[in-house]
Amino acid sequence: KKYYKHIFYYMSQSLGSTELNILPNLPGFRPRQTQVGPKKAYFEVLEGQRCLRDDTSLTNNTLAALDAECTTIIIGSPGKKKLSHKDIGKVLTFSAYFEEKPDGLSAGSRQIRKCNIFYYLEDDTIKIVEKPQLNSGVTQGTLVRRNAVIKSDGSQLTAFDFQIGEPVIVYGRPYTLTDCDSATRTYMRDNYGYYFDTEVEVPEDQYQKYRKSLQAGEEDTWGKFHSKKNDNKTFNEARLGSLADNSGREGFMKFANATLNFRCMWDNTHNLYGDVLYFSLMYYLSDDTIEIMSIPGSTVSTTDGGKVKLLKRSKLPRNFELSMTLGEKPPSSAFFKWMDIYIGLELQVFGRKLLICDADRRTREFYQNNGEALGEPIYQPEPEIMVHKREIPPPTGFGSEEDSLRSVSGSLMPGPVPAKKLGENKMLSFFASLLSGGIDDVDRRFVITYYVTDNTLKVIEPPVRNSGFTGGVFLSRREVKNEKGDVLRYPELYIGCKLKLLKHVFLLLDANDSTLKWMEDNKLSRSNYYAILDKIRPLALTDAKNGEMVKLFRAQESPKGGPGQATIAALRTVLNDTYRIIGDQEDDVSEHELRTILRGAGNKKDTFNYVKFVEQIVNPTDEFK
Repeated sequence: KKYYKHIFYYMSQSLGSTELNILPNLPGFRPRQTQVGPKKAYFEVLEGQRCLRDDTSLTNNTLAALDAECTTIIIGSPGKKKLSHKDIGKVLTFSAYFEEKPDGLSAGSRQIRKCNIFYYLEDDTIKIVEKPQLNSGVTQGTLVRRNAVIKSDGSQLTAFDFQIGEPVIVYGRPYTLTDCDSATRTYMRDNYGYYFDTEVEVPEDQYQKYRKSLQAGEEDTWGKFHSKKNDNKTFNEARLGSLADNSGREGFMKFANATLNFRCMWDNTHNLYGDVLYFSLMYYLSDDTIEIMSIPGSTVSTTDGGKVKLLKRSKLPRNFELSMTLGEKPPSSAFFKWMDIYIGLELQVFGRKLLICDADRRTREFYQNNGEALGEPIYQPEPEIMVHKREIPPPTGFGSEEDSLRSVSGSLMPGPVPAKKLGENKMLSFFASLLSGGIDDVDRRFVITYYVTDNTLKVIEPPVRNSGFTGGVFLSRREVKNEKGDVLRYPELYIGCKLKLLKHVFLLLDANDSTLKWMEDNKLSRSNYYAILDKIRPLALTDAKNGEMVKLFRAQESPKGGPGQATIAALRTVLNDTYRIIGDQEDDVSEHELRTILRGAGNKKDTFNYVKFVEQIVNPTDEFK
């Protein structure tokens, strides 16, 4: 170990620190010097080729020499040069050719193959591409993929090696440069002092000349078209007696592109989940072929409204088994012709029976002009659709009707209550008494709240001390039906009505101010001032004009209200005793309508001006709207 240390000392004196780092460790010895920081990458992949990054590492590698006939590819390259911002993205393009001796040519004959050489200035790589030609007989395209090319002396191929008229050896194959484009010519003149003013002539290609001699047609048009599509070839063959075969084109010469259209039906109801499907059959008169497509909107159509092809355009055999036999080709009579098709025919379409039901107008005219009868259209009767009516069982008597319906519809565990929307918190509150109770229920009072948002109703009994009743919720919030069986609506609620809720009968005695105002704003029939006057006018118009009605109100005048003022009791007495119009019927005036007259024009007092009331009966104005 001490001996190795002396050796390492003398080597460190003779070698620099940079060269010392590339030496391998001696057996049993590791230097104390450690590299700090990221490791340096020595290799990089360019166009699929692994290349060294620095020029100094190339001298440490052993490169195999390349001669003119060598086909060995050296792994590795000298790496990148220092890039100039002017060279990034620039490519030099050269035209070149190389010679090759294919099989079948005589001695001394060579094939000339033209190509383009692309030199990339940013990394000194080249790419060679041969332009594909028709009927060339060889594989063409990219001959050399983009990579750095090493010359026989171990150096890299650079732009200095490209001279017009001189060969460039790439992997043992010499490419003779013939020309370059104008951008390459300018760059080489400005940067390298090369003047490429002359163009080298490409030798004659004996191989292409030999192949042209085998082709029919003129030489100047050779290669533009495939030999099978050459018009001169067809003309020369016809001149020699080989005429074109026009058999089978009689239908096209006679009918052109005319078609016959039929409507077909496939009844597949005898199978499980089968259905009646409709198709359109198109018969091509030019070649006696048939195409069957689904009709849009039927069951077999796609989700986006497209068509489904049941039979692609082909000849339809009369006998399906005949078309499946192997051997010679069946005769033309084995397939359907247009004269064989008529309405009512059952077509065997490869295992499916299609009934021809109808044809369009042009098809009928074609058959009529050719003396054939199609027949009357066949209409499939529409299947009877059975509608099963669901019968709801009667309520069980336990809980509300919604509780009974929950057992036959919906979930037994309802979800959360939906969130309220704007304007859904309107409630109509009425003060009521119980009419269907006993003697002890005469003095009981209730608050009936109607929810406009969902047409539900709730009854609460305010607690009263020493009444003998606990009070609280008398009827939970629910939908209640009227005597007709419909859900109870808010127009049916008014002061003075008798409301039946389940088996209980209530009399509505009063309502709060917000309820009365809401009903007046929504122009309900019993809260409309002028609608009430229309009920009174036929009976009281005469007395209103001659002043008798004013006298009746003056006799009932209240001393508290002053002259010209009357109470609701006086209004009730006049309308009931004189005109007999107070009642619970639709044409009668109810207690709710008496309250509307009292509240006319926003009146908040217990009395109203009966003089204006009489004037409105005679000459109605917009004052009380």
